[in-house]
Amino acid sequence: MIEYTIKIDNGVEMARIVEGNDVYEVPIPIGTLNKTEWVYNKVEEFKYYEMLQSQSLMVTYKDNVYMNGELVRTDINVMVDDAASVINQLIDAFPQYTEQDIKDNSNNVIGTYGNYRPPYNNNSISLYRFERPSQDLLNTYKCGNMYDNIILDWYGIKHDLSTLDISAKIVFKPEDCFTYFNNPPNINNTNSAFFARIHNVDGTFSDWVDMYVFETNAYMKEYCQSIGKPFPLPDNITQQCWIYSIIFNDVTGEINNVKGYIRQNLA
Repeated sequence: MIEYTIKIDNGVEMARIVEGNDVYEVPIPIGTLNKTEWVYNKVEEFKYYEMLQSQSLMVTYKDNVYMNGELVRTDINVMVDDAASVINQLIDAFPQYTEQDIKDNSNNVIGTYGNYRPPYNNNSISLYRFERPSQDLLNTYKCGNMYDNIILDWYGIKHDLSTLDISAKIVFKPEDCFTYFNNPPNINNTNSAFFARIHNVDGTFSDWVDMYVFETNAYMKEYCQSIGKPFPLPDNITQQCWIYSIIFNDVTGEINNVKGYIRQNLA
């Protein structure tokens, strides 16, 4: 149960919020009309960032990825026994891999997916490596000079099981997404957002971009409604997503959909 009291401290309206053993004292923004709604949203926001902090410490985990109210993908840490069948499937289709290659970093994550969103066309396997992409890898996908100092320290390799094509999903964080992109989504908090784009070995890259944002479920429900897209989680899941992805086309500005990630600790 959430309880709160309001006081004036040096001319600033403050809320003292109590939920169980948790106590928060925060200023109320000027002009806030529905203070009860604001308090409940603020508690959800605090709990969200507490959850993010705890999940950042997880080593063995799986992420269930939802879109349109359905589970569309599960990514799992490569060190977990449940990942073995996917690892073997990847090695069977792409024998240049060994189990040692895939597990060379205990933070690596593997998962299967279908054609649930553009630009994916066939059943595929993704392998996310938690290290900075090498210059050789960037040169292989002909994007060595595209990212410079905005590239982040992890990337995905996408394996199409039908065509046997391999592509790279490069993760990056521009200083200002509204000047870097032509048509980025207009969302509340762009300061913490990062992006990922798929590159092919022929030098082409997808117009579809993932914009990853850290937001509460309450805010993302309102956002999805504002853009006319379904909230990604089914009604029976009330757990807070640890991150969301907005899939947008940087040429046309179209938003294809929104994904929500639910993380489960397997330790």
